[in-house]
Amino acid sequence: MKIKAFAFDMDGTLLRSNNLGVHPETMEALKEASEAGYELILATGRPVCMTAPTAEEIGNVSYLVSNNGGSLYDVKKDENISESFLTFELFEKVIALAKETKSFFAMSTTNKIYRENFFDEVNTPEWVKTSFNEASNKPDEKDCVYEAARTEKITQLTIKNSKEIVAAQKEALKDELSSEASMHIANEVYLDINPNNVSKLTGITKVVNRMGIDISEVMVFGDSGNDLQMIKGAGYGVAMENATEEAKAAAKEVIGHHDTNAIGMKIKEVLKAQSK
Repeated sequence: MKIKAFAFDMDGTLLRSNNLGVHPETMEALKEASEAGYELILATGRPVCMTAPTAEEIGNVSYLVSNNGGSLYDVKKDENISESFLTFELFEKVIALAKETKSFFAMSTTNKIYRENFFDEVNTPEWVKTSFNEASNKPDEKDCVYEAARTEKITQLTIKNSKEIVAAQKEALKDELSSEASMHIANEVYLDINPNNVSKLTGITKVVNRMGIDISEVMVFGDSGNDLQMIKGAGYGVAMENATEEAKAAAKEVIGHHDTNAIGMKIKEVLKAQSK
């Protein structure tokens, strides 16, 4: 098996903690891989608008597999090539649960992300307050999310809370949403809800096929529940040291922590082995 493309989850994998971005030595390795003819893909639960800046920083990224595979974006042509959508009725069910469980709620559309905080004001975590700095709506614009849901196409819904509450939310929605959508827990505290029949694996498969590459020729890196399918289904699945036990068990190899240069070292190892 010859690797021809690398696909990376972002949070908890390619990006370091505390908004430090990609490790400098990993950035070097990505540049080397691109110059050697390897294709680079970002595969994330983030919407396109929150994925593009990292792609721009890296340079030479071919495709974005965003919203857990629900949105596919050709970076070089600057165009969406595929999108799948959720219904307004499903939005109503999910936001009602977020409100009932006093959770943080986010809705992704083609070009924006809208957020709503249902935490009690006195118990609102600092990360919730900070997140509104990048939101398309402000905390005091109560109708903004609902209006956007009625008028825009919804690509993903996300609830964030504690590990225990998110697991309970997934269980509560399981039967009701099974025919309409798929659910993935990411980084233990996010519940991502996407259209049925899309995943990072289906998204990566579609974009590499456009480049004449088979999924068996792709090395993927991930750490969480929404990475499981791609770790299992790609040619070579790699999990991070900080990955969930399930992701580690699914991977062909476990490398170092996402705060280190582990990904860069693995890329260089592949480049060296395949240059012989």
